Amino acid sequence: MKKKILSIALLLILLLVGLFILTGCGTEEEVKKNENNEQTTSAVVDETLVKINDLEFHLDKETSFKDVKYTVVSDFKEANFERYIQYNYYQKDNTNLLFFRIFDYDTKSNEEAISDLGVDGNITFIDGKTDNIEYKYYPQPRDDGGTIHYYLINKDGNLYVINFVSKYDIKDFEEKVLNSIKF
Repeated sequence: MKKKILSIALLLILLLVGLFILTGCGTEEEVKKNENNEQTTSAVVDETLVKINDLEFHLDKETSFKDVKYTVVSDFKEANFERYIQYNYYQKDNTNLLFFRIFDYDTKSNEEAISDLGVDGNITFIDGKTDNIEYKYYPQPRDDGGTIHYYLINKDGNLYVINFVSKYDIKDFEEKVLNSIKF
């Protein structure tokens, strides 16, 4: 009788240990579900992050110039002139990574502004828009394949020119800054 009770007790202990192991580890389906959830969670996209020439920056500074509100990188050097504001960033080797400028041309025409900026020749503008603005776009050719882009925004009778200049690919930076512009 003692042997039967001992055998039943041992069997119950083994069953409890087996249940504990199965419950603690979860089924294979639950493990796969957890792995998928982890993969989904880790795929969060940082909308403020931009990469230029293997450097990472965050569009983390909301600011304004005249009537234009926008977001820019706080690490960029800012220079405020009467008619325009400029942002730039020098790399460790002292070369300029990019220029970003906003010009206020008041009531001047598109042609007057482009002429003032030193752009010559036959210029064909491309219409474009974001959720917040409509613009005329002019991509000036550059010998090194870099960026010289002008975005002309007519708002309430005033003309603003957004200018991006870099020898690197700054398309992501341009798009994020343009999408942040509000009046």
